[in-house]
Amino acid sequence: TGLNPGTPYYVTAYATNEAGTGYSQAGSFTTVTISEPTLDIPYISAINTTSAYVRSSIINDNNSPVTGKGFCYSTTNPNPTTSDKVISVEGNDFTQQLLGLNHGTLYYIRAFATNSVGTGYSSSESFTTTQITAPGLYSTNVSGVTINSAVLTATIYSAGNGTISRKGFCWSTETSQPDMDKNTHQDIEGNVTALNHTLTGLTPGKTYYVRAYAVNEAGVTYNSHAQFTTDAVNKPTFGNISVTDVAITTAKVTARISSNGNQEITRKGFYWSSTNHEPGENDQVKAIEGTGDQMVLNMSDLKSSTTYYVRAFATNSQGTTLSNITSFTTAIDPVPGDGDM
Repeated sequence: TGLNPGTPYYVTAYATNEAGTGYSQAGSFTTVTISEPTLDIPYISAINTTSAYVRSSIINDNNSPVTGKGFCYSTTNPNPTTSDKVISVEGNDFTQQLLGLNHGTLYYIRAFATNSVGTGYSSSESFTTTQITAPGLYSTNVSGVTINSAVLTATIYSAGNGTISRKGFCWSTETSQPDMDKNTHQDIEGNVTALNHTLTGLTPGKTYYVRAYAVNEAGVTYNSHAQFTTDAVNKPTFGNISVTDVAITTAKVTARISSNGNQEITRKGFYWSSTNHEPGENDQVKAIEGTGDQMVLNMSDLKSSTTYYVRAFATNSQGTTLSNITSFTTAIDPVPGDGDM
């Protein structure tokens, strides 16, 4: 025992009696060489943006028990050592997952094992983690535009191999390229790729520019801008006003509101007069109830053979609109009464 490894030794046997000492023929042997372990080249799999699996094996412990093993890796050293980044492997298995890697980065890796002589390394292998690119967005669609609202939709079609950390819409009336940090914006919460948001509180008759955005580790992506103009708010408008069924003391007047001016009609009806060619509030007034666009006035107690002037009115928040004036003459009463003389 206590021999030096890898060393040749020469040996003879001997025996001594009264006549002296006899020796055998000399023999020789060389003790087994001990050296650092030898290892298989690493096999890399399941490469991702920030992780990868690596596997190796110890080909030979070279006559000295292995006391430690693992992988060493570097982004700059083609032949990394334990002075670089190291991940140890415990137990009989020689597989490990590398975590916390940088995306789109070239890594060099070697397996290592240590015994009483020192540390042995495998040949070097390399791999590149998956690149994270900026997210991909389809264009923004605008629908349901009113005087003060609009519905926005867009779709994130790619996360760029990364994690979407922020997404939503930004809009402006001043620039066609709104920015989520400089202009009004709305983040969309939840793990969704279909973005949907209803803008409210908009100004009537105003042009808006809107873009969707999505952010991951590589940066922010904006889709091409969409623009829309909210409906303007105006006074109501009328179609034609007509008179039918004219009789001695009755007539039927019909008018239609062609547009409410994008505002609720708060009051509507007819003015008429037999003396004022431009009837108004100081003449005969009949308010029409209901929400329909069609307005009908059934006039009665009219004087025979008399010309009447009539027009419709409608009021919303922007003011009152008067229709065109129409006139008609009641029929002659064949038997006039005292009131018609």
